[in-house]
Formats: sequence, structure tokens, C-alpha cells
Amino acid sequence: MAANRDPILAVEDIHTAYGLSRVLFGVSLRVAPGECVCLLGRNGVGKTTTMRSIMGLTPPSSGRVVWKGRDIRRAAPFRAAALGIGFVPEDRRSGSSICSRRSASFATAPEAFCPAASSRC
Repeated sequence: MAANRDPILAVEDIHTAYGLSRVLFGVSLRVAPGECVCLLGRNGVGKTTTMRSIMGLTPPSSGRVVWKGRDIRRAAPFRAAALGIGFVPEDRRSGSSICSRRSASFATAPEAFCPAASSRC
């Protein structure tokens, strides 16, 4: 991250569980404006749960998720989406013919791919 830049997203020491099954143990990351950050890892290490925790789909039990200086850890998922946070989960049914760039653009401009999306919220 570049020096002297406040992060647009800061995930600080989040812990997330599905019922009694603890999945995330103190995950932290920072994303500066203009940065592109990827979560990489083998199956089952918590990549999707990290994203679900950021979006509020599986809220962390502790820690902080800060978007543009605002703690959104307890915000509803539709609130996170309204703030501009997108999540496009992997789904093998979406078609292998879609390139990575187009797949990533689903999160930033859903109305381009689903006209009904522009009328929601």
C-alpha cells in the first residue's frame, strides 16, 4: 500500500464462524484507493468466507470491517452493496466462456448484464 493513503477498505482482525464451526481467525487486510487485491489460496482456507464477512452475508463475530472510514461490520448486505462493495462468487454454472475481466465487471455494473438490477434498491 502506498504511504500516507487511508485505505478504502480495512478489515481488522475479523473472526467468523458458521454455527460452532470457526472459519476465520483474525483476518486483516487493507486496500488503498486504486489498488487491486486478490485473495488466493487452496479450497477451504476462507477466501469466500472473508468476502462474505466483508459484505455482511456472514457477519464476523468480532473485528472490524471499515469502508471509507465507516465501520460496516453490522451493516446489512444490501447496505454494503449500496456503498459500492461488490461480490461475484464463483459459480461453475455461470459459463466458462466468460473472461475474468467481464466476470469482475458484474460487481461494478450489474445493470449492464441484468436490466432489472438497475431498478433495485
